[in-house]
Amino acid sequence: MSISSLISESGKPTLLPPGLVRSQKVIALPPHGKGTLARYIRNAGRALRGVPPLIDRLSGLGPALAEALGGDATISESSSISGAPRM
Repeated sequence: MSISSLISESGKPTLLPPGLVRSQKVIALPPHGKGTLARYIRNAGRALRGVPPLIDRLSGLGPALAEALGGDATISESSSISGAPRM
């Protein structure tokens, strides 16, 4: 069994089979508009800044990810995570 950290738009844990994970921590994504105009503006801003969509969407979640992983993780600007949670 392991600890599962999830990033979710709803902020709700996912249903997993019993015994699959020991605990589940959910990090809620900030809400954003899903309409055509909102998407256009978001993507235009990303293009001007030269930031890929996933990096932009996950930016600012570093502290929440580090907390969910037990504080024993480092998060780089490329949103990669190194380190393992303490068991």
